[in-house]
Amino acid sequence: MSSPCCGTAAPTRARCDTDLAKVGAAEELDLESERADGTLRDPVTMWVVRAGDHLYVRSVKGTAGPWYRGTQSRHQGRIVAGGVRRVSTGTRASSNTC
Repeated sequence: MSSPCCGTAAPTRARCDTDLAKVGAAEELDLESERADGTLRDPVTMWVVRAGDHLYVRSVKGTAGPWYRGTQSRHQGRIVAGGVRRVSTGTRASSNTC
């Protein structure tokens, strides 16, 4: 997932760093992936891990999870964690990440 500041109007680096720290410190986040028609799926609660400037989540159901399929087809959604609510973009991590 990209930094939680992406998709917001002209975020400052300090604001992005603060938001990233808050989300990274949270044990869980709620992710709402976007459907093909642009509506958001119901939120799915999952663990989140921060590594540098990136956030990582993992699908319990693997590639069969509806939220995962949504992020792979639309690459967009919304995350809520640590008092931060942001539009997010999702990409598949490479197998040698972390």
